[in-house]
Amino acid sequence: MERIRGDRKDVIIHGEATIEDLPIEGLPDLPTIGGVEPFIPGSLEEPQLYPGDVIVGVTDEVVSFIDLIYDTIDEGVVVISLETGRYELITEEDFASRFFRADETHIYDGVTDEIVSWDVTIDADQIERPETGRPR
Repeated sequence: MERIRGDRKDVIIHGEATIEDLPIEGLPDLPTIGGVEPFIPGSLEEPQLYPGDVIVGVTDEVVSFIDLIYDTIDEGVVVISLETGRYELITEEDFASRFFRADETHIYDGVTDEIVSWDVTIDADQIERPETGRPR
């Protein structure tokens, strides 16, 4: 376990974590992730995060959020709330600010690395269209 302390932030990294390590009961199978590229949120210098990491914010000894990092895109970080199962896009600045708003931020490193397998073929010929008739 590694701890990063700084101005107004306290980050605890739980390395090589599994789903059993998470502070949550009754969780169905974890969803797959969308990417593998690491990132450092917003203007922070550390920690480096990956899709598949789980971030847990604790404020006043109560869990305020528990999110699986799904992927990063130009607009921000896509997370899945493990409390509700909903996907959410959070700007990098808002994502980084969570590290300062929580009393403690726990990072469960690499809880899942199962990536979405996407192999589709699109066929415009399969789209049904009305028959063209003569104008009356």
